[in-house]
Amino acid sequence: VGLSTRFLVIYAYAVVVLILSTYAASYIVRIVVEEKASRLVETLMASVQPLALILGKILAMMIYIFGMFLAMGLCIGISWLGTSRFGDVGAAAGLLSSMAFELSGLWLDLWTAVIALISLLLAYGGFSLLAGLAGTCCSRTEETDSAVSVVMFTVLGGYLISCFTGAASSHTMGVILALCPVVNVFCAPVQYTLGTIGAGWLVVSWLEQALLVAGLAWLTARVYRQLLLSRGARIKLRQLLSMAKKKEVSA
Repeated sequence: VGLSTRFLVIYAYAVVVLILSTYAASYIVRIVVEEKASRLVETLMASVQPLALILGKILAMMIYIFGMFLAMGLCIGISWLGTSRFGDVGAAAGLLSSMAFELSGLWLDLWTAVIALISLLLAYGGFSLLAGLAGTCCSRTEETDSAVSVVMFTVLGGYLISCFTGAASSHTMGVILALCPVVNVFCAPVQYTLGTIGAGWLVVSWLEQALLVAGLAWLTARVYRQLLLSRGARIKLRQLLSMAKKKEVSA
């Protein structure tokens, strides 16, 4: 696989993760801050568990976004089938060939689609939980942009690193990218598809990402109620960890 093809695949997947994460995080932060600022959440907590509130938002947004991607894929497929019946679709392959993008060396099959879906779900879960926590650390709607920025900078950091380093064909670099937190959600499935790492390293990367998602869910379960009811200055990271520790001790 050539360098131009590697960069194309890495960039295309990274853009999908970037759009998915930023769109979902922005929505989740804003809706959490609005509910908290309007004190609507205090009424909801009378009958709904705090963790269920954020998970409901995450699942609802997940269905909407993944449904949108599925609809786009179906539209592209229908358009391709329709065009193939009345015209020559070989021009698309010729265009890719003229741009030096050779896709025959990639592992592109149904299993690749499954890998991409699992990786996107893990990325979505991690960034969405982070967005929920960032939103509850705010007390006023004026702080929404700063909370969104926390998630955006995290996502952009992983995106930029993946774009600058992901095209490397070294096995060692591929393993590092697959195991590096945040960066691995952009790089692990692509490095496997490009043949840089094996299935074992991909599974290890998934396990690492799943543990991070589980850790964020655990933290959310411990502090979410306190954060929703807190008022005043924005909660910092040190205060957040202190809340989790105190609740654990009191239990």
